[in-house]
Amino acid sequence: MIETTTRVFPFTYKVIWFSDELKDADGCDSVIYRLCRNKVEKNGFRCIDEYHTLVIDLTQDLDKIWQGMSKSNVRKPINQATRSGVQIKRNENYEAFYDLYDRFRNGKGFKGSDISIDYMKRYGTLFTSVHEGEVLGGMFYLEDEDNIIEITTASKRFDVDKEKRNFIGAANKLLVWEVIRYARAKGIKQYDRGGFYVGDASNEELEKVNTYKQSFGGELATKYSYRKDYSLHAWLLKKYVLKN
Repeated sequence: MIETTTRVFPFTYKVIWFSDELKDADGCDSVIYRLCRNKVEKNGFRCIDEYHTLVIDLTQDLDKIWQGMSKSNVRKPINQATRSGVQIKRNENYEAFYDLYDRFRNGKGFKGSDISIDYMKRYGTLFTSVHEGEVLGGMFYLEDEDNIIEITTASKRFDVDKEKRNFIGAANKLLVWEVIRYARAKGIKQYDRGGFYVGDASNEELEKVNTYKQSFGGELATKYSYRKDYSLHAWLLKKYVLKN
């Protein structure tokens, strides 16, 4: 379980990840429980999200996980990136990754940022892919003793020509594989790919992301998020900050 606290004066809210038991939280205007495995009813809490995702079972033998990945779309590029000397760094290159992440959000028209370098250093684990001193991309994760989840990702793939784009894509796949190896070695049981689109309406962009994630294997799972408010501040917090 991970507990994060965010203060947006005069509001304070807590987010608790990977807990299957809903409990009241002290010293905050609102508490949100994210990624609960079971749908439950508890006085004062309301379900705010039904979350669909692909989960890779890390209790399997590592070779079985490897064989469960697409040979042409994942395993071959991983081997190519390895032979080319791509390195995967952990908890380094925060500024370079954040710059990539910020430019990606601006390119998509998103306002502001939902994470900071301080947040990443305090609560999570950052993996970056590096080749000949150049940071190609990275992924930020939250983890506890049983779970690891992709929170956000950014790379230079959309700022370069096709040849380098393919190279960066291979480096990204190597990064995912190294995260699997890292998490499994720590005894973590599940790797959550950070969401899977299941909407009724066709969405070409999200469906491409689905196909990419499916190429690594995994099983579809549904999880739930809950929220409880404690103060008059909470309504404003919900409307202007949390938006749910």
